Amino acid sequence: MKKPSNPATHPADPAPGPASGPDGRDNASIEAAMRALEAGDLTRALDICERRLTANMADAKAIQLFGVILMRRGDLAGATEMMKRATAVAPNDGEMWRNYGAMLGQQGRMREAVDAFFKAIDLNKRDAVAYAQLGMALENLGLGDEAERIYRRGIEADPDNAQNWKRLGERLFEKKDLNGAIEATDRALDLQPGYTEALANLSNQLRQACDWPDLAKVETELDAQTADAIANGQKTGEPPMLSLIRSPDPARHRAIADATSRHLVQRMRARGAVFPMESRRRKRERITLGYLAATFHNHPDAHLCCGIFERHDRNRFAVRAYSFGPDDGSVYRRRIEAGCDAFVDLRGADAVDAAQRIYDDEVDILIGITGHTVGSRLDVCALRPTPLQVSFLDYPGTIGGGIFDYLVADPVVAPEGHEEYFTETLIRMPHCYQPNDGDQKIADAPTRREFGLPEDGLVLASFVNNYKIDAALYGVWMRLLDDLPDAVLWLLRSNDAAEENLCREADARGVDPARLVFDGKRAKPDHLARLGLADLCLDTLLYNGHTTTSDALFAGVPVITLEGRHFPGRVAGSILRTIGLPELVVGSLEEYRAVALMLATDTDARAGLRQRIAVNRTRWPLFDTERYVRNLENGFEQAWALHVAAAVRRPLRIVDLQSLARAR
Repeated sequence: MKKPSNPATHPADPAPGPASGPDGRDNASIEAAMRALEAGDLTRALDICERRLTANMADAKAIQLFGVILMRRGDLAGATEMMKRATAVAPNDGEMWRNYGAMLGQQGRMREAVDAFFKAIDLNKRDAVAYAQLGMALENLGLGDEAERIYRRGIEADPDNAQNWKRLGERLFEKKDLNGAIEATDRALDLQPGYTEALANLSNQLRQACDWPDLAKVETELDAQTADAIANGQKTGEPPMLSLIRSPDPARHRAIADATSRHLVQRMRARGAVFPMESRRRKRERITLGYLAATFHNHPDAHLCCGIFERHDRNRFAVRAYSFGPDDGSVYRRRIEAGCDAFVDLRGADAVDAAQRIYDDEVDILIGITGHTVGSRLDVCALRPTPLQVSFLDYPGTIGGGIFDYLVADPVVAPEGHEEYFTETLIRMPHCYQPNDGDQKIADAPTRREFGLPEDGLVLASFVNNYKIDAALYGVWMRLLDDLPDAVLWLLRSNDAAEENLCREADARGVDPARLVFDGKRAKPDHLARLGLADLCLDTLLYNGHTTTSDALFAGVPVITLEGRHFPGRVAGSILRTIGLPELVVGSLEEYRAVALMLATDTDARAGLRQRIAVNRTRWPLFDTERYVRNLENGFEQAWALHVAAAVRRPLRIVDLQSLARAR
């Protein structure tokens, strides 16, 4: 699974509204219209607007108000045209240009939006909001460094504007300057206490940095604000991905994800794109699958799924891929390209244009390897360009908002009774929902000395991203090191701040920080080879290692996990059961420590597990990619048959075709 980028990087732009003017009498009716608008009385707001325009067709405020009304009605194109007219009538009003830029941005017209924001700043160099919105538009164009410069200029223009401090924190986070990001976000909260999106950012940044002393206080305040938003049926300032990381409550996550997606769907509907489906409900000789992702490159998603495309039965399926991510020239990119009947690079494409391409290609089932993560392009899926849409692999939870019809899961990550936590209908695979590539290569075995590991001591490893480590679990790990004086803990080096804080936390618990060994990311074959040097892998709790767990098992190393309450906390348990090691799935922290201690001190038990893994890797379903694809195709065909028959969707429990054949 991908490491989330800063989860509140792009909240909705501030809604444009009529600019204020110096004439109090002139503004009174505009203010009355805005009050009516906020109360949902579009008729009264429109009446005031029309009376003003009847009196003066060049009334810029009324023209702008008319644009806002059109936007509320879902006519974003008409609203943008009215805002453009307002700038023509009042070309020296910076706020008009800023609001025009905001509407262009909502249509995905980012380059035009950038021009409008620059014009607003030229007219008012102290307009801090214009700097913030300009930076957001530049980020959407992939110009992160330029966006950072703009946020800094905005801070110079108005040091007391919290939004630019928050945005600067997000940019520093992306650059892995965690301490700088935390400092900037703290400043935003000093200026605007209770700023929900900044609180969410700070929660994520502290977790990424393993900086735990202030985390409880920050998240208590964030919990209260999120609960209020959920109670009022509103979109929360806490992003769904952060909710998955820090809370095991699946009902809470559904509420957050659903509100977020409903907001996105409403915004995309305002684009006015319609994709008729009346003629698409028919039997097909071959079902056309369209896989959509931003991760068709050297990325964990691609590591897991690259063997799927080439194995689809071409007598039953045509396979297309739509990519929004970079072409890194990697073996994963080339393998996926070669495995598809068509591979379409949509980098930089506007959401409507991308959806139109998918629609014109007559894709039957759009499979979104996407979710509430940065760069995922849920906006394309929200436009509903295909008859059926399936959420797959990337995001371990409900997407919400009616964007997807089905979600691929399994009986462990989504057991009976969990249907209520998903807005999608579940396709339950017979084994683990997560595909794995049984053909991946392992490099030549390195030595422990190359990694600074003890030649004879015990090596406990956890190569999860650092944000998954929490204080309670870390305390258990430190107790294990205290019990095992010859052991070291081998961790992934995610960022400098996390390494410093983990060493500090070890020292505070009486463990020599020198017993922590860090190593950075490596090419996949080399990573698998180094994993084989570990004696035992320790999983994380709230959000398990997903690809990380599969990697350890492929390398022959046993993994201990604690099964949680929600999807991402149950994935490792599903993986371990699918390779025949259910005894490594425990139910409490006490049992977790006990099993780890038992295996750490029993060489024969560890050797026995390694032998079982070596045998089961080729006999059990986990790394049988061909078997996985046949079962996945079965799920797609059942879902399509229900669609063609205009039948009510129902949960699909897929029977393992290979087991069925053996039983016969």
